[in-house]
Amino acid sequence: MKEFINNINWRPFIIIFLSLLLSLLIGSIFMISSGYNPLNVYLMMFQGAFIGKINIMNSLKNATPLIFTSMAVLIAFRTGTFNIGVEGQLFMGAIAAAWAGFSLEGLPSIIHIPLSLLFAIIAGALYAMIPAILKFKFNVNEIITTIMLNSIAFLFTSYLVNYPLRESPMAPQTPKVFESARLPRLTDSSQVSVGIIIAVIFAVIFWFVFKKTTFGFRTRVVGEASSFAEFSGISPVRTAFYGMLISGAVAGLAGGVELLGVHYRFVELFPTGLGFNGILIAWLGKGTPLGALFAALFYGGIQSGAMTVDWITSIPRQLSDTLLVLMVFFIAAEGMFDWVWPLKKKFLNKKDQKAGVEKNA
Repeated sequence: MKEFINNINWRPFIIIFLSLLLSLLIGSIFMISSGYNPLNVYLMMFQGAFIGKINIMNSLKNATPLIFTSMAVLIAFRTGTFNIGVEGQLFMGAIAAAWAGFSLEGLPSIIHIPLSLLFAIIAGALYAMIPAILKFKFNVNEIITTIMLNSIAFLFTSYLVNYPLRESPMAPQTPKVFESARLPRLTDSSQVSVGIIIAVIFAVIFWFVFKKTTFGFRTRVVGEASSFAEFSGISPVRTAFYGMLISGAVAGLAGGVELLGVHYRFVELFPTGLGFNGILIAWLGKGTPLGALFAALFYGGIQSGAMTVDWITSIPRQLSDTLLVLMVFFIAAEGMFDWVWPLKKKFLNKKDQKAGVEKNA
């Protein structure tokens, strides 16, 4: 048991713990300066996130799209590309799912739901194909093109809900999807749907594929050493191109699940930030699928707790975003924690010396 514990790489866990601690300390400074007791606020946030059925359901609802978007970011990153356009691909997937949901009438749920999600997946993949072609055909930086395509997606979907797909003059929104296209909800008292189950299963499959299969090995080689991959007979361009398409497909799926499971229609003020938060969640999870899964569940809880704090106090719910950004900042600057490792080594050496003295005695 001792040998097993000593062989564990504790560095990521220690970095995440210290990053959380520092972000909470800095958040406490903001709260104290505003006249609030940070201990009471954090306790209230924890209760609003993880105590009580309704709060837990709200946390799962918030985490569902973040699991998908963080996986979309990781898929692209594993193949050596940076998909900053997850937000736009999510929007395109959501509007496609909405159209399939309210246009295809008379279908049973067992066909209508998968078909609507398929429309979302295809829309996200096709939208991701644009920066992929520009990068690998014309050598255009994918970071710039994906950022610009986010804005185009926002404007394009806004045009659709204001003109051709507008339900009525009263509001810029599409008609509601038919009940046959709606994802079943886990409880009647919350908006969390079976999408959370799909998201968790997808994250586990993603981990297995990239950890245990030949395809996963090929993508890791391309992402970490593209020159070596080419020497080994693996095409970095083809692998990265398909990685970008799969990433866009997952982002589109995130939009489809969010629309069919929560909102039932696309409105001009469709939730924003899901794609960009997915990037932060991927970093918070240290670039691993299971890490991102738990990070998304954790952040979904923070969002739910921050909403509770917002209801009870005058502290804005943006506190949760502030804490997330601070945590990611400290995790990205992990070199600042290098002073911990000599202390850890010194502590273990003293412990071994003490054990040796007691044994000789």
